[in-house]
Amino acid sequence: MEEEWSEEMVTVPVEEWVEVVVEKEVVKEFVEEKRVPQVQALYNFTGQGLEVKKGEVMILLQKTNSDWWNIRKATGQDGFVPANYVKTIESRIVRKPVKKTVKVPEKQRVKSIVMKRQIVRKKKEKSPAKKSRAASLRKDIDVVELRQKNINNEYETLKHLARVRHQKLEEAKKLFSFYTECEDFENWMKEKNFLTELSASRQRVEDIDTLVDNFNKSGSTKLDTIKSHQRQIHQSSYWIQTERHLEKPTVDLNSAVGRGAPR
Repeated sequence: MEEEWSEEMVTVPVEEWVEVVVEKEVVKEFVEEKRVPQVQALYNFTGQGLEVKKGEVMILLQKTNSDWWNIRKATGQDGFVPANYVKTIESRIVRKPVKKTVKVPEKQRVKSIVMKRQIVRKKKEKSPAKKSRAASLRKDIDVVELRQKNINNEYETLKHLARVRHQKLEEAKKLFSFYTECEDFENWMKEKNFLTELSASRQRVEDIDTLVDNFNKSGSTKLDTIKSHQRQIHQSSYWIQTERHLEKPTVDLNSAVGRGAPR
């Protein structure tokens, strides 16, 4: 007697690659506007190694004290002028490129367990018997355990993606802070007076070296680029300080105006 077979639709777990969209943190460059304070000369002034003409517009670097202000001429020359020889005018707007962290969608392929319905062949029972309550319960338990396993697998996958995303975000934030500190330091070195700011410049270089050590310990993937910035900072610090020390003019006491030039 030939055996009889039947087809039955069942749900089975299948492992397959699926595509998910995650947000990736990247650093992009934007342009920000910055206001630069300015002053205009009320009188002609010669002294402190400077020659200022009446009406000349200059950048105000710092109001050093009530008698002397630190300025920068259009030629790039820095120096001090009597505070009562200049007046403040409307600030000039300067556009400066800055780096910011933004979110960018990115597709990733991950393995996942999915439930799919399939047709299977099943031999018919000659004398079907009533399924016992225990057998039915066992089947229900198997289904629950299978679903629980699938849920656990998907949960572990999401945890892994979250950890990867968090690590990338933290590294991007640290890199952004590092690049910003390097850029600010280079601008700061160009603006500050060598003799008065030497100890501060050394401290800032040490702070940058500490950041590089932290990147090295954490095994950053951008370590070569980071160390390149570090070398550039050391070279800039050395040459800018050496150049200003050699080029700083001798103060002519006879040309001082007011209570005296700041030391």
